[in-house]
Amino acid sequence: MHLRDYCEDRWPELWQFFGYFHQDFLDEYGSAEGAIDAFLNESDPEYVQKVLGQLEEYLEFSRDYLSRHPEEQYWLLESMRVAYNPGADGYTEIGWLEHVRQRLRDYLAKTKEQ
Repeated sequence: MHLRDYCEDRWPELWQFFGYFHQDFLDEYGSAEGAIDAFLNESDPEYVQKVLGQLEEYLEFSRDYLSRHPEEQYWLLESMRVAYNPGADGYTEIGWLEHVRQRLRDYLAKTKEQ
């Protein structure tokens, strides 16, 4: 099984979320932050929670993989079909995934307060 197929099968909601980062996402959303905002505006908290849970699993999987294959960091986003270079905004791949995780956590905390 190809890694992309594995990722899509194992983390389907996360796969859908990363669909916001298609090749024309900058034209559509203006920035990576704009794409995250669009996702949050279009999703209910229960779905965001599912995506967050799968992101947590994906981060754990990725850290384990990279501990054994540090030269392959590029595959983290490529395997999820993300057309975004986090280095352009000063992030590593793991750093950006952690940033996304925090954005989702912040959104969920805010929705609980309301």
